[in-house]
Amino acid sequence: MILLAVILLVIAAAAGFLWMSARKAAPLSENMPLSVSNDGDETTPAAPEPQTIAPLRLAYELKNFGPGQNVTLSYFFEKKQTCARGAAYLGVAKLVSSDGRFNNQYAKLAAYEDNGELGLSTWTNEGSLAFDDAVPYFNEMNVPLFVSELFIAAGKNFNDEEYWRSGAPVILKDVVFGRSKGNYSIIYQGEDAAAAIPCTKFKIVGKTTNMDGYFNVCVAKKINEVNLPFMVYMEFENEQGPQWQLKNAAKEESGIAWTPQCLEAVQCPYIAEPAAAERSRCAGQIEPKNDSNGCVEEYRCVSEIDRAKEAIARAQNPDCAIDQKLLEKYLACRKNNQPNYDPVKYGDDGCLQDINCRP
Repeated sequence: MILLAVILLVIAAAAGFLWMSARKAAPLSENMPLSVSNDGDETTPAAPEPQTIAPLRLAYELKNFGPGQNVTLSYFFEKKQTCARGAAYLGVAKLVSSDGRFNNQYAKLAAYEDNGELGLSTWTNEGSLAFDDAVPYFNEMNVPLFVSELFIAAGKNFNDEEYWRSGAPVILKDVVFGRSKGNYSIIYQGEDAAAAIPCTKFKIVGKTTNMDGYFNVCVAKKINEVNLPFMVYMEFENEQGPQWQLKNAAKEESGIAWTPQCLEAVQCPYIAEPAAAERSRCAGQIEPKNDSNGCVEEYRCVSEIDRAKEAIARAQNPDCAIDQKLLEKYLACRKNNQPNYDPVKYGDDGCLQDINCRP
């Protein structure tokens, strides 16, 4: 019942095409900052200076993301800017593991005011946010604006008032959403004045390629100065499924040095997963192969040994060979279909020499 299209394990919304808005060159202005090349001769007008707004931090607790795994995800909205795509609230996201299984991860974000579309960059370390080279990436983790992106994937706008008090179910057909395709019915359920933020309740029933069931959501029209329809909570029909809840909404800055960027949302085409017969023929595991924007290009059969070799290769310098004893230890570390290991020793040449299995 887990709709993986909705979320990320540690790391959900995509539609059927990939687009990038064309930007027209703006006239040079005294009020526009300039980006100067290293030879000092060429200058390019940068985007207009973003407007500082009253900061907003939305802190969500995400439960059941993997075996017994919970994470905390905070979204900070600190700027507002007129981008080529339209007016957007800019900020950063911070991902924290409750059990310390991974280091804190950070991403830039741009949430568009007209329809609640969320552009998110690749997850990275905090220091990388100080540069202006963040790359838009497929968003498998749209916690605050999930319902908006579901409507966007159906070619509609959740900001339209007609969808908020509809007496009849709102049916979204042929929706390409993450790695699934199908229909959704949005059913108005009244108001929840007792929630962390007063919100409107909806029951969302899905009949898709990877889901046949429902989940409940509650959405606030806006929070403070940020005029976006934010999720307050989401709960699956199955209590063991992923769920998230807004634990705190505060006028709080991130405290992170970051350079604003007008990131656009990456929307991926739908690639059908292999049929059962093809899966049964695979002696290893069927895995997606992604492009540079995080969209699935194809599904391929990868053996356990090949998976192990690829993982070790990613953890060391490209010129390093794969040590056979290390490969055997990696395979022994696998548990619950996860690697469950930590690199513990490298040589001076950057080659991985030893790993420890996690409990």
